[in-house]
Amino acid sequence: TRMQALLAFVFLFLMSHILSITMKVHIMERRVLMTQQEAAEYLGTTVGTLNTWRHHGKNPIPFVRWGNRIKYIKEDLENWIKENKQPASQNI
Repeated sequence: TRMQALLAFVFLFLMSHILSITMKVHIMERRVLMTQQEAAEYLGTTVGTLNTWRHHGKNPIPFVRWGNRIKYIKEDLENWIKENKQPASQNI
């Protein structure tokens, strides 16, 4: 019937919008730019330590310079953690 066709159209329209919004949120979550403070908190360190690492090239973490601001991409921080992971048996 006409009412069923209309309901089917509305359902498909809403589902396509929900999918579109879900995909946009997923993309934003993956590529979010974090402030230095957010990145430091995420890594369990301080902004000063991040600045030292960046200036001296120690433990280099990719960053984005946006004008006079420094930003970090969450995915880069996650990759840095994985790359610097030490086995439990290794002495420090």
